[in-house]
Amino acid sequence: MTRITHDPAARTAAPQARFTLNAPAEAAHVSNFLRSVFLGLMLLGFLFYPFDLWVLGHWLDSWQSRIPFLVALPSALLTVLFLFFPRSAPVRALFVVFSVLNMVTGLAGATFHLVFNFEGDVSWTAQGLKDAFEGTRPVLAAAAFAHIGFTGLLCSLLPALDPAGLSAADSAHPLSDLDTQK
Repeated sequence: MTRITHDPAARTAAPQARFTLNAPAEAAHVSNFLRSVFLGLMLLGFLFYPFDLWVLGHWLDSWQSRIPFLVALPSALLTVLFLFFPRSAPVRALFVVFSVLNMVTGLAGATFHLVFNFEGDVSWTAQGLKDAFEGTRPVLAAAAFAHIGFTGLLCSLLPALDPAGLSAADSAHPLSDLDTQK
């Protein structure tokens, strides 16, 4: 990605070559790559998390047990859409809304599991919390759902950059004109 240019006039003035770095375009590639990696990991989470809940028998008679399924499946679709159309305003808005919904769902689920694991005797001591975390309902599994939503919010903050669309002024870099003396 580094373009090296050579100016014959600069050779007589100074023995160093002139370098032109296209740093913003490289940063755009890195930003897009990181977003793609994290969105891929989120997609795996949105697909495997409901599968895990189904295998564990989380689909109970209560409507609250179905909330993770109902949030994860549209979130998986929105993650795919956001992966391919990060600049689309409606896709971005829905993705952010569902990312927040995932965070709320995960935090509510973790709180519900924690309180359920107290088994009627709520003890906010260190030993009581430790015992509740080790209870029959997995607290950290629901918190992982909140983590996926938080990752989505971070991905939505990364700018969707188009390396080919950067102008010459955008690609100017302080090191692009090393030889300013004539």
